[in-house]
Amino acid sequence: MHSLRGLDYSERMNLYEHLHQRGGGQRLIISRSPLRRLLRHLSPVDSTFRWLTAVDHPDALPIDIDSIAECVTQWTANNDGVIFLEGVNALFDAQGPVALFSLMAHLSRLSSGTNISVFIVLDPLTFPPNVWTRISPLAPEWVKSQGEHEQSLVGGQTNPEEPNEESMLSHIQTSVNEVVLAQLVSLPENGFNSNLLSKRMLQWRRMGFDLADLEPALTMDNMRDAYEIYTRVEGTIREATDAMLELTRHPERFTVTQLERFTYRLLNLIDVKSTSNEVFAVSLAD
Repeated sequence: MHSLRGLDYSERMNLYEHLHQRGGGQRLIISRSPLRRLLRHLSPVDSTFRWLTAVDHPDALPIDIDSIAECVTQWTANNDGVIFLEGVNALFDAQGPVALFSLMAHLSRLSSGTNISVFIVLDPLTFPPNVWTRISPLAPEWVKSQGEHEQSLVGGQTNPEEPNEESMLSHIQTSVNEVVLAQLVSLPENGFNSNLLSKRMLQWRRMGFDLADLEPALTMDNMRDAYEIYTRVEGTIREATDAMLELTRHPERFTVTQLERFTYRLLNLIDVKSTSNEVFAVSLAD
């Protein structure tokens, strides 16, 4: 089982065709795109398409991990070939990390030692770093090698070994660094509106922050009250960002447990002040 990362829509469609042709057999695509859009780019030959959506449609598959697991299990009972799964971030948002880990373990078991390959589309920025450190080793990134020495596309795949302390630290350092952190310029009260707030929230979400405390401001008619909530949350995020930047600059100064705990608390804006103080105390200790 591998993951596909950093690809735009067109690149992803081209790779779906390439991997299917290289591996042969049948193809199952569970996509966030409707069938009519997929067929503009992909051949229907030897292919089954399911649309991961809440819309009532004959090709629809609910955004539900049990439904996906059942769909994949039924397909693999009668087919060999390749499976592409999109929308994992939507599954995570809907059902949380435990259910997602369970699905990935199920997919790994289905593909291990069989003529079935599984490719999951993953974007590191759509997951909190503490979750990314756990799912990334389960589905290593697929990379095309030079010449004929490409990775095997079908069969012969083994489950990744349980990572040791050193390898887990490496994964955590990588995932923390992949979060694009920056101190953003404050939005002025003059001209502040829900559209500007929505754009700023999108920027913060891409950094991985939980914005549950800020969401009520989006529905307020009184922009003065909304701005007060914004400034309060912004102050917390600024402090959390400073601490996160310290983690990314000097990850080697922290243990695996500390990196996981600090990252989780900072991105979820939990007791940020004391967590930030602890981060800098550890980082600056002799």
